Amino acid sequence: MIEVIIILGKGIRTDGSLPELVQHELTYAAQLCRQQPIKAVICSGDYWGLINKPSGQSEAALMAASIKPLLPPDVLVITEEQSRDTISNL
Repeated sequence: MIEVIIILGKGIRTDGSLPELVQHELTYAAQLCRQQPIKAVICSGDYWGLINKPSGQSEAALMAASIKPLLPPDVLVITEEQSRDTISNL
C-alpha cells in the first residue's frame, strides 16, 4: 500500500514553468491519490541551476501549487525546499 508519494524536482524552465516530465509526474500522482488512500505528497527541490529563478519560487513550491487543485482535500502536500540535487532530494 502506498502512503506517501515523493516527487523529485527536475529543474525550472527559463520561463518559470515546470518541465513536461514533472507535469506528467504531478498528474500521475494526483491520479493515484484519487484511486487509493494516499496520505501525503512530498514535492522536493530548490533548483540551483538558475541564479535568478524566473518564477521567484522553488521547484517544490511550483510543484505544490500545480498539484493541490488536482488532489482530494484530505491529501497533505508537503514542500521540501532545501535539497539541491537528487541525493538530497531523496
